[in-house]
Amino acid sequence: MEAANLESLKQEFSISVEDVDRWVCDVRHWAATEKHSSDSSQEELQREIDEIIYSIRRKKQDLYRQNDSSQTRQRKRRRIGELKKTLSEKIVLYNAIPGCEEKIDTEAACSLCDVILPWEAQGDDHVELFSDFYH
Repeated sequence: MEAANLESLKQEFSISVEDVDRWVCDVRHWAATEKHSSDSSQEELQREIDEIIYSIRRKKQDLYRQNDSSQTRQRKRRRIGELKKTLSEKIVLYNAIPGCEEKIDTEAACSLCDVILPWEAQGDDHVELFSDFYH
């Protein structure tokens, strides 16, 4: 019955067996390469947020240490501002993920005030559990 249904659809839309086989192959490829859960996008956002925070901290430390000219410092400050804006956008995306238990304080993260990110806090608890177990 399904074979007959497929034949009528092929005739109705003027498609060949090769077209159908190519579509099946494309769908299989798409399914194999598609991210399967929001966890992977959450992990990706976590990695991006970590990288941006690290980059901002490094640039702030090097701001006066390596630059004698005010133009160079001005460019670095502008770049830090751009990174903070990007960080803010990534944090908003992270906080919007459904099921995200702990939200990140955007203002604290952008000002780099000893912010502890939720996944870092979870890692600390995990370490404490194991340190208690081994002692």
